[in-house]
Amino acid sequence: MSKKKDLFLDVPRWDIYQWGAFRDKEPDASRVVSEGERKLEHWPRFAEEVFHRLYSGSEAQLPEEEQAPEDLWAEKLHEFVSEIPEFEQMQEEVHGDRYLAGLATVEICRKVLANVPDPDGTPRPQDLRDEAIRRREEGLNIDDLIEQGRAAVQAHRDFANQLKPESIRQGIRSAIVLAKDKVGTAQETIQAFSYGHGSGTGFGFSSDPDEKGELARKVKGSWKLQQIAAEAGRLRRIAAEKQKTKCRYERSEVMGVEVGKSVSRALFSQRMLLCDPDLEPLFLKKLSEGSLLQRKLEGKAKQGRGPVVVCVDVSGSMQGRKEAWSKGMALALLWIAQKQKRSFRLILFDDWPQLVVDFPAGRVDQEQLLQAMESFSGGGTSFSPALDLAKAAIETQAYEKADVILITDGLSHESNEWLEEWARAKKRLGFLCYGIMIGYYDIPQIMDKICDTTIGLLDVSNDKKATDGLLEL
Repeated sequence: MSKKKDLFLDVPRWDIYQWGAFRDKEPDASRVVSEGERKLEHWPRFAEEVFHRLYSGSEAQLPEEEQAPEDLWAEKLHEFVSEIPEFEQMQEEVHGDRYLAGLATVEICRKVLANVPDPDGTPRPQDLRDEAIRRREEGLNIDDLIEQGRAAVQAHRDFANQLKPESIRQGIRSAIVLAKDKVGTAQETIQAFSYGHGSGTGFGFSSDPDEKGELARKVKGSWKLQQIAAEAGRLRRIAAEKQKTKCRYERSEVMGVEVGKSVSRALFSQRMLLCDPDLEPLFLKKLSEGSLLQRKLEGKAKQGRGPVVVCVDVSGSMQGRKEAWSKGMALALLWIAQKQKRSFRLILFDDWPQLVVDFPAGRVDQEQLLQAMESFSGGGTSFSPALDLAKAAIETQAYEKADVILITDGLSHESNEWLEEWARAKKRLGFLCYGIMIGYYDIPQIMDKICDTTIGLLDVSNDKKATDGLLEL
């Protein structure tokens, strides 16, 4: 298979494939390519080159003799793009990520196209070249086509030289602002709902661009999922900072030797290299490669405690912002649990448990997670059936000594017999129950009887008490 002809940049086949795979799945990308092609014959190749610059960060140009003179407009547009510092920042942000680079490409190409005028029906030089070849094969005179071709090439060069740099640069700047917003939203979405690869095994974010795109499209089509993703992203950033602060000074026991780039933990024999001018370059080389021999430290703190069971109220009064916040908090707690290799159970309840989903340590099924986030029943409120399910889980080995978190905005009338049995179960099974009471400042007595600690939130927009209390678990 021969490599497609480029315009101004030398685009490798891999980048051509990656752009094609993105374009074929994203209607906005196909649309901006087809609209541009109606205006400029080789616009699809220009879009391909913009993607290449973002995806690979490469600026390698074709030799001048391989650049068609009528495509000077592409060179000019690339020059305008290169003059904008924000473009380089965008390259760094989306480098190597097909989905994010594709989103940015669409926005930039859309704005550039809007600021490029029509070429006023000037004949396409390539059409004239093809006609000349046909006539020559038939033994016909082509002098008139040569003159027409020269005139067409010159017209295209004049068109390129008449492009207005300032309006195009301004369009690119505004496109990058939009692209940053779209890329940020996509990253937040992917991080909120993606915890592994393929079927959901392993901890981390899926690196498969098709999975990223499919997930982003699903969330884009659901206002509820967009709200939950935004809450989850914010809460997870808080959780990451709290977990990092919590563990910053915990590693103190020397467990052996490892390789790395920590000067403070480098072995004495490694630091002695700095004392010899001839050996100092060797130390710097090891430092840059991360191959210094250094002490291996292990933390004293218990990171992987018990599993987590989160009960989220999905009764009618929770609909809207309270539901989004509660499920966003559940996702943040799921992130902590997965990071610490703790199993996680999510129970959605109203007057009865409506959905129970288990996420074992290191495994999150994305389809189940999305189903849970979209699920909403809207009934009444009763705590005991959901908490009985939580207790039943803790009685199994998989959820032994789990932390139970109850998030609600309602009250539940529970019998004294049930409350006494719940208290005995907590003591017998050795677990704690934490409560979040939305819409309350003074904690209702029933929550004090059920939970070891309850936090009241008058408004979920002011949730510092809850984040301080829960995101360090």
